[in-house]
Amino acid sequence: MLTPVQTIVATLSVLVLSGCQVLVANGSLRSGIRDLTYQMPYEDVVALLGPPTHGGNPTFERFQSSCLSWLYSEIYGPRYLHIVFEEQKLSSARDNFKEPCTERVW
Repeated sequence: MLTPVQTIVATLSVLVLSGCQVLVANGSLRSGIRDLTYQMPYEDVVALLGPPTHGGNPTFERFQSSCLSWLYSEIYGPRYLHIVFEEQKLSSARDNFKEPCTERVW
């Protein structure tokens, strides 16, 4: 089974190899909650995650992860995908929402 860090690196690698620009918010992996922001076309987001399950913008979806308890994603308009990795189930990912920054990590 992959560690949380390996899972994140694997995810980033796939997106980078797909030609996506990878951005990250709030640096280190010390806490259980990490924010990773990718710049990619909306069509690619839909292809990767499936169509949004809620109306409005931004939309909200939840995904299971084998290494982390929950993987939340937030789609910002047509251009941005914001993913929050967390180690424990929380009542709402919105409680832990942070604005994405534009610090280049790759």
